[in-house]
Amino acid sequence: MPDVNIKIGRLSDFYDLLMKEEPELPIVTGDMPDTWIHGYMSMPRETKLSKHLQRETYHTEILNSQLKLWGLSNHTIGSYIDEAVENMILYDEHTFGAAMTHADQHKWTYNDEFKINKSLGNYDFIEGTWIEKANRIRTAEKIIVPLMKNQLKKLASSVNVEGKRIVVYNPLPWSRSGRVNFFAGVYQKRFKIYGLKNAVTGKVIPVYEDYNLVSFDADSVPSLGYNTYIPVLEPMNNRTSLTIDEYDNLLENKYFRLQIDTLNGTLSSVFDKRKNSELADQDSEEGFGQYVLERPGQEKIDAYNEAYIKPGAEHWANEEMIRPGVHHKESMVYKGKCMKIVYLDMGNAVRASVFGKLDDPDSQHFIITYTLYENQPYIEIVWGVDGKIPHPLPEAGWLTFPFNVDKPEYRLYRTG
Repeated sequence: MPDVNIKIGRLSDFYDLLMKEEPELPIVTGDMPDTWIHGYMSMPRETKLSKHLQRETYHTEILNSQLKLWGLSNHTIGSYIDEAVENMILYDEHTFGAAMTHADQHKWTYNDEFKINKSLGNYDFIEGTWIEKANRIRTAEKIIVPLMKNQLKKLASSVNVEGKRIVVYNPLPWSRSGRVNFFAGVYQKRFKIYGLKNAVTGKVIPVYEDYNLVSFDADSVPSLGYNTYIPVLEPMNNRTSLTIDEYDNLLENKYFRLQIDTLNGTLSSVFDKRKNSELADQDSEEGFGQYVLERPGQEKIDAYNEAYIKPGAEHWANEEMIRPGVHHKESMVYKGKCMKIVYLDMGNAVRASVFGKLDDPDSQHFIITYTLYENQPYIEIVWGVDGKIPHPLPEAGWLTFPFNVDKPEYRLYRTG
């Protein structure tokens, strides 16, 4: 069909066209949940990797096509992509291994009995089926990650610049700027990078360097293109808006001023300099960035099952959905407390890492890191848990962000 004009559109484009016709359409105001979606976030690491690889696979194909067009490679990667995509699809298939009730299994056990059974290997088979599922996305990772790294090395080594260089590639269909963090591939590194000079514009930008770890703000990397930077190996004077005040526990850049509560490690103040306004609700019972862990009591479990499970399915679904028979009626809620704060001035960023501890029976430890970058108008918050143990009872952990708003509105963009 040589004369057909094809336009790639979004779902919202179809919506806009339909609405012009003023159709009489039924409006569904309730939720229509898929009751078989419980598996994915029981593997949060693998699911995160899956979402990353879905994008990275396209980027790998794009760069391979460009390298061939530029005459830098005659290597076709179709067979590798096919194998990786097959494993990604098999990971995304909804069944996540065996369930406790699917034969060849032990029974539900709790507390000390659960610990004994786990130590004796009585759950090895069921856990093995989950590992089989997780290995699908790990197999895809083993294909895509080294493939992309090799192609990036080919690109960087082919750029017409003498000596050491850092090349930042942008696979997106638009120009973008952003923070770059990566490890330079230098064996027994004996030099320090103080800055980077754009090979085209000559602009010099500051760098944070910790041995092979290099972190900087890349500016205006062209669509489906790259910027090349030449390392500056001599000390340079940098003007900065960044400050750390360890006495008053303050972090600041030209966009925000953060104050850390030394009791629970949360942000007691998140001040937006551009809007001259406080973003954190300082009257909230929970702190901004506070780690909270809840273990629901029997009353909440019963209410959940009654509302969620279809009538007639209680004989099997009560156990499979959210475990019966906890020893407490009321939910137990535990909140994080600060043990110490470690500050770091990175030159082009400032960082505070809060070492914290929950007041739960397992004494779970965690780290929350707050980072302000010189030229990035956002606050980066990274949360890591140390000492999370397998637990047969339902629980939920999250970070709280009580914003200083009276009438919040929530908008969901396209999924993915």
